[in-house]
Amino acid sequence: MKIIWTQKYRYILFKVTLIIFFFIGNITLSAQLAPASDLTMSTSTSVHEQTKNRDTIKDAKKGSFLPVPYFITDQNIGFGLVLALAYMHPNKKETRENTPPSITAAFGGGTTKKTWVAGGAHTHSWNNDKLRYAGAILSFNVNLDFYELGSLDLSDNPIEVNLNGWGIANHVFFRIGESNVFIGPQYGYSSIESSLNIIDPDEPVLDSIGKVIDKTITFSALGLRTHYDNRDNTISPTKGHYGGFELNYNAKWLGSTEQFASFNLFYKFYLPINNWLHSIYHLDYQTVGGDAPFYLKPYVALRGVPALYYQGDISTKVETQWRALFYKNWAVVAFLGAGKAFDSFSDFPHSQWISNYGTGLRYVMKKAFNTRVGIDVAWANPNSQFGWYIVIGTSF
Repeated sequence: MKIIWTQKYRYILFKVTLIIFFFIGNITLSAQLAPASDLTMSTSTSVHEQTKNRDTIKDAKKGSFLPVPYFITDQNIGFGLVLALAYMHPNKKETRENTPPSITAAFGGGTTKKTWVAGGAHTHSWNNDKLRYAGAILSFNVNLDFYELGSLDLSDNPIEVNLNGWGIANHVFFRIGESNVFIGPQYGYSSIESSLNIIDPDEPVLDSIGKVIDKTITFSALGLRTHYDNRDNTISPTKGHYGGFELNYNAKWLGSTEQFASFNLFYKFYLPINNWLHSIYHLDYQTVGGDAPFYLKPYVALRGVPALYYQGDISTKVETQWRALFYKNWAVVAFLGAGKAFDSFSDFPHSQWISNYGTGLRYVMKKAFNTRVGIDVAWANPNSQFGWYIVIGTSF
């Protein structure tokens, strides 16, 4: 089967990219897979072009392969590449215009920190897109620096932890009537062995930390997710709303060795100002309770801030991004945000605000489903941190 690059394959890129983000960013399989609600394409310049370029799964006659690269540039994860090979096969019996294709994908890759991930995923829809399924399996070996451990501040001398294991995830979503609202259960199972990479026998503090970290945990989580999505495009949207919540519970009666719950509330608003200026607003709230291990604590996820640098039982953030078209398919972006990580609401007034700001460049790839690609540079305070990122889509 030959490789074909057309606009209808932007949905593959969206799903596989989310899968990669999902596995690298949250090893325990608490789902971030959000099914798309619209397969129409949009551009940054013309409503007429959006209508002209409209393409749906009904136009596909047979399945095709698509390679999807994702570049990793996070300071804590390392610099590297994950490559996915996705196969899209149309749901020929479905009549709903925005029915997504079925996708089967295999992916693998690594970073300079000797982190690697490999696995596969599959999505499908039934009953005229009123029922959607997404499932995945993976194996991973991740090396990460941690800057705090409970009440212990390690910001000056972070410890490197290895996470090695495997996991599976399954998600079922039901459409509510004819709306853009989906709700459904999800289940994830994984086994993770954590270990301290360097233990100095002459340092009793490190030795005691190693005894706490060195353990194998089995996760078995049952969850519920609901979301609303009326964006005009799932990779590079220009207008619409995307929001919802997700609740997961790891229970010993399900086979988990630890018992804890996690909750995520999220909302994104894409607002066009005119035909050359667009804005995005993003709110996010995460919390865990119970015996959640240290590597599953919520953290402040902002560009310029290394992953897991600021952690707590609760994290909140707000950010905005503005994109201005300045020449043909080229645009410049500017963004800023702020967030906190803390252990209880009583700590919120005293916890430190983490802020970021930055800029970037975007190019619209019209021959590759109008996806915006580019590069961002970001700075974060209070520690004058810096990061750069290769971007596919909106950045968040």
